[in-house]
Amino acid sequence: MSPEMPAPYYVLGSLLQQQGQLDDAIACYKKILTISPNHADTHNILGSAYQAKGDLEEAISYYKKAVLSDGNSFMAYNNLGTALRLRGDLDEAIESYTKALQIKPDFTAAMNNLGTALRDHGKLDEAIMWYRQAIALNPDFADAHWNLSFALLLAGQYAEGWQEYEWIWKLKKTDCRLPHPIWDGRTIQGQRILLYAEQGFGDVIQFVRYAPMVAGKGAEVIIGCQKELKSLMKSVAGVSSVVAFGESVRQFDVQCPLPSLPRLFNTTLDCVPHRVPYMHADVDTVESWRDRLSLDNSKLNVGLAWAGSPGHLNDRNRSCPLHLFLPLAGMDGIRLVSLQKEIYEKWTAGTLADFGLIDHTRYIEDFSDTAAIIMNLDLVITVDTAVAHLAGALGKPVWTLLPFAPDWRWMLNREDSPWYPSMKLFRQPFPGDWASVIANVRDELRKIISVKAS
Repeated sequence: MSPEMPAPYYVLGSLLQQQGQLDDAIACYKKILTISPNHADTHNILGSAYQAKGDLEEAISYYKKAVLSDGNSFMAYNNLGTALRLRGDLDEAIESYTKALQIKPDFTAAMNNLGTALRDHGKLDEAIMWYRQAIALNPDFADAHWNLSFALLLAGQYAEGWQEYEWIWKLKKTDCRLPHPIWDGRTIQGQRILLYAEQGFGDVIQFVRYAPMVAGKGAEVIIGCQKELKSLMKSVAGVSSVVAFGESVRQFDVQCPLPSLPRLFNTTLDCVPHRVPYMHADVDTVESWRDRLSLDNSKLNVGLAWAGSPGHLNDRNRSCPLHLFLPLAGMDGIRLVSLQKEIYEKWTAGTLADFGLIDHTRYIEDFSDTAAIIMNLDLVITVDTAVAHLAGALGKPVWTLLPFAPDWRWMLNREDSPWYPSMKLFRQPFPGDWASVIANVRDELRKIISVKAS
């Protein structure tokens, strides 16, 4: 085959893209377009390469060129919908997925994606319907089952939601369970059980509340978690020992991932174990941080965290640019303390100076230090990240700022959390509207300052 024909470039580009060499892959795909400018499949795959780079604008541009070149390209409509959803254009995303399904009515991937766009739009009943339709056509569609679990949990339908959540183990990238018997809720009197993290810091903090309940069944509880959480986990009642990932663990009899415990304890909204605090900061560490912070107790000392890990799938929506918090920085009677261990924004350093933030985060070694700082504060204000869970687990007042499409655990249309009694939720009224959230926070802070001053 002549090297000037599109096929070799297409194959080479695909191989490069699979290896993560996205710029070289894009160059190959563009070479095809010099030969065949209206090649719809090439526009589509170029969109996927730009999306993998995180360049949604270019991705959307090429997906749109693909559907213009071939109006029956259901794959391109599906991909365009996903890029639009990631950009926050939910109405357009729903329209694009709908077009894909008009072309190919049994396209289960588009049904699943349409369900997610509808879920993010707050249309849970419709989302659940599309997930169920995808599952009806493909009963082993693990992604649809798992997404269904999020929608059900978001709607407060915990019983079925926990069952569907277990489909996570059918997703190849997450099936990392150990070769030990998995606890199914049966009697474990006198046995050792390993309860371990299988997702992020926040999930561990949220679900370790079940450790005392497991210990109450007569088991010796071992916690396996990230090293940053190890010392803090030792403070949880019922925990016999804690091992960090990579460390050797004593012999145990059964295992259970922490997020499976709500299902095993038949957790519903009416019986969420919500007694706090269920973890505790070390007294000496709290005292040490009190000396370091030297806070003015005549003011309201408020901890601030504005960003989660950029590796999180929903971080684009859940993190809030620091400069949007400037209306809080100039308030009389408030002192802001940074709880943001990792600084991800390149321009944040200059913005920190504008805030006059008390920032000793360079001394934070693990979550035990963060817990000690929080115990010295009057209030924590944070986006949906591990800091929110930590403050809630410690029983400290915490205001959690949520995107329009929140994670399942925060549900919809409520200001409180069934998981954390000391938490108040502030929600975006529409996608991307952090300004309204910050304005509401400022109004609430003024009330507290007024009471404190009186």
